[in-house]
Amino acid sequence: MRKKVKKSETVSDLLIGLEEDQLEETIRLIRQVRAQMAVSRMRERARALGLDKMSNEDIEAEIHAVTSSHL
Repeated sequence: MRKKVKKSETVSDLLIGLEEDQLEETIRLIRQVRAQMAVSRMRERARALGLDKMSNEDIEAEIHAVTSSHL
């Protein structure tokens, strides 16, 4: 059976059943999870490219090369 929509309900209420007092915390948590997912994707891509095997010296050289080209 479908829930009857009340005029006082917002889009977020309809989509994920939020109460008004939960909205800010829910948005913060969604942003946090999205950031964690993005970092996970970057790490996975780095592993796929073999970048996780770079030495500290190689990393420092790469950083120096990039920052020197912006001066």
